[in-house]
Amino acid sequence: MKFVKLIPSCLFMLFFLTTSPLLAQNTGLVTVSTDIQPVEGKNFSILVTPSNPAQTFSKVVIGYRLPNDEFTETEMRFEKGAWKYLISGEFAVPPRLEYYLVASLDDGSEATYPVSNYRQNPAYLTISPKGLTDAIVVMMGENGSKSAPEDFMIMLSYYSLSDQIDLTSVRLTINGADVTKDASVTADALNYFPATPPKGKQSVSFEAKLKDGTLVGPLTWSVSVVSKEEAKEEEEAEQNYSLAGNVWNEYRYEKTSARTKGTDRANASASGNIHWLTYNINLFKSSEESKKKQAIDRYTLKLGTEYLDLTFGDAYPSFSRLMMNGTRVRGFEANLKSDYINLDVGYGFQQRAIDAEFEGETITLRTIADKDSIETLKGELYQVLSKNAVNTTLRKKTSSGAYDRKLLAVKTSFGSKKQGFNWGLGFLRSLDDTTSNKYGGEAIANLVVSTDAQLRYDNGRFELYGDAALSLENNDIKYTSQQFDSVMRDQLGSAYKTINQIFPLSAGISAPTGTSQILNYSAFLAGMKLNYWNNYFKVEYLRNGTSYHSEGLPFFQKDIQGVKLNDRLRLFQNKLFLTFGYDLLYDNTDGTKDFSEVQYDPVSQDSIGLKKFDGTTARNNIRTGISFFPGGGLPSLSFDYIRLASVNEIPENQVASQNNASNTFQISTNYGFSWMNGYHTTSLSYSLTDKKDLRDEKVYLFQNGYASAQQKVQSVVLAYGTTIGQDLSFNLSYNNSSSEYREVLTNDSTGTKGITGYGYFTTKEQSYNILEGSLGKSFLDNKLQANVRANMTLSDVNQYIFGANAQYYFLKNLFATSDANFILNEGSDADLLFTFRVQYIF
Repeated sequence: MKFVKLIPSCLFMLFFLTTSPLLAQNTGLVTVSTDIQPVEGKNFSILVTPSNPAQTFSKVVIGYRLPNDEFTETEMRFEKGAWKYLISGEFAVPPRLEYYLVASLDDGSEATYPVSNYRQNPAYLTISPKGLTDAIVVMMGENGSKSAPEDFMIMLSYYSLSDQIDLTSVRLTINGADVTKDASVTADALNYFPATPPKGKQSVSFEAKLKDGTLVGPLTWSVSVVSKEEAKEEEEAEQNYSLAGNVWNEYRYEKTSARTKGTDRANASASGNIHWLTYNINLFKSSEESKKKQAIDRYTLKLGTEYLDLTFGDAYPSFSRLMMNGTRVRGFEANLKSDYINLDVGYGFQQRAIDAEFEGETITLRTIADKDSIETLKGELYQVLSKNAVNTTLRKKTSSGAYDRKLLAVKTSFGSKKQGFNWGLGFLRSLDDTTSNKYGGEAIANLVVSTDAQLRYDNGRFELYGDAALSLENNDIKYTSQQFDSVMRDQLGSAYKTINQIFPLSAGISAPTGTSQILNYSAFLAGMKLNYWNNYFKVEYLRNGTSYHSEGLPFFQKDIQGVKLNDRLRLFQNKLFLTFGYDLLYDNTDGTKDFSEVQYDPVSQDSIGLKKFDGTTARNNIRTGISFFPGGGLPSLSFDYIRLASVNEIPENQVASQNNASNTFQISTNYGFSWMNGYHTTSLSYSLTDKKDLRDEKVYLFQNGYASAQQKVQSVVLAYGTTIGQDLSFNLSYNNSSSEYREVLTNDSTGTKGITGYGYFTTKEQSYNILEGSLGKSFLDNKLQANVRANMTLSDVNQYIFGANAQYYFLKNLFATSDANFILNEGSDADLLFTFRVQYIF
């Protein structure tokens, strides 16, 4: 035990002795990585895989945002063995991108990262600011280009540095020879046209200094000077067609305490263009595909032109924040684009029909008189098999069923989406087909109408926007559709049948009947963005009704209203970033959370009437941070403070009462450096959350029946990685997390005395430590790449994972990969997993 306690100290000493961006984060649940180091303004992909190789995900939803901003939620795509999502450059903004993950496991359960309060305290990726080299734009003679001798020319622009650059320091070299004197150098550009054109491959380098002596560059790239005929063929080929992609087939064998099975998976993807038409194809096939489960296979074909995009197969339409935003449908998506009119259409299946499976005998209860008992049984995994005005029959299910659910979403908008005014109207219908199978569970119908408007000027630096939506919903159309409202039928007359085909108008429909009800079934948001003088400012008002629902949203927070502020300031040439966010939010938008309690005379104890308590919970959230990117080979440093407070007026002896505040402190640093023929990266982050419940714990713990209440959580993540030469790599990471709770001990007198008859208090701690390392080495002129790794998780139940990986290149673009994992689980049998893959890249 003494040795284990020394591990954190030893690792902290390692940090200070060899103190980089942490591109792979092992969180205990998932391993999160990026395809490139996130840099300001550049697209990058987030990749998610289970940390435990024995675990698989059926779906992963990611929510991401700029610091303190609103989350964008969407489903991740499964590609090349990992869950992947492309973050566009507009979200790659220093100092960081905040995100959370919700993973659906194969057994139907869900897991989140972070594990608790994932929306209030999300994870994050550090976004590095643009380097000075990024301000250099190669306009002619780009990297990898081919040109004829008479067309060879180097043209550079450094317009954004024009008032800072020292023109006497500008230096352009080709194949090591300084050619600056033959170039035209101005305050914002450099042009070089050689008197005698070179031949073959040319290595180009540019560097300069600012007036304060700061070095810009060197920026290096290569171009080729070829014959006129070859250059023409290259140009025509690039304009006419391009093709790139890969194909792989994989076999996975797993032997665990729960099962032994083999799985075959295959994937083929290709992208490119044919003249003016771009295309992207992805096909994924798994032997785990089964009619008893929702689809695992994925098929996508995307075609694009300047004015029209078409997607067939699995599409993820994103039309509106309140209507359709990243939910997968299997069908098609069409996007008509112009500066005057835009049309977006998505249609397909959200889920397919699956019959539920049952066990035990059926139970028949009275539909009206036993309504509460029916709802209780449904909460215990009983499903309604039949229902009428008199009786309801239920049976316990062992697996959930589903109906075919079709979704249609249409949005048309007028005006440019990039500049000026744009106004849109949207419509969404999601409907279960109750004839698709016999036992699909509760069938739903969902209808949403929405509108939105944006006013953008100055390349988006000024923006006003607003969205509004209204929803109707029926959560039981299979049985309530048999009980049509005769009054509705009489009022609509002949139009009833037509409208009912669009949306089931039944007695079970949830629909607004007055102004207050309309608000409950509605959602609104409006805001303003300003991006001037290195300062980004955003203010937004939102109101989400208690009953608003859209099947087109992977996640939506109901029953919330209030104001959000967000401010981000850049200082000292993008070296210092200050962030601030403030949320003032309230729930109880429909007033149903108000509470009434009988009051008694303190002397006679006679009832003196009811006292009404406002059940609205007010949330005051503050987030502020400072991030420093000094450059020049120095480590970056970030510090953040988050305060979350919730309070309402409900008495403490009620479960719904709230009066708490949490303070979170986060500090992180990243450093990369070259030393002894290798490049080394290190990172350290520390987080402490201290939550204080301001109620009397004797009341809220005992009288509400809580077993425990979280008080404090802290975590440390330390990582080190190095690459030496071209063939050796080493990575080591350490993750420590601990939680502190106040817990109830009913029969233990060692704790703090509680209310008479209710037992005692004590403080309990829970912690886990994850130590992970890997070593990689290349052999046979990099044809063979081998890697060994180990993961040790120390907690209430310890786990040890040992793995090895080998990759062999038969050809430059044809290789085979094998991967083996041996998992030791304390208290149970060991698990074994083996994977073999052959892959071809073209």
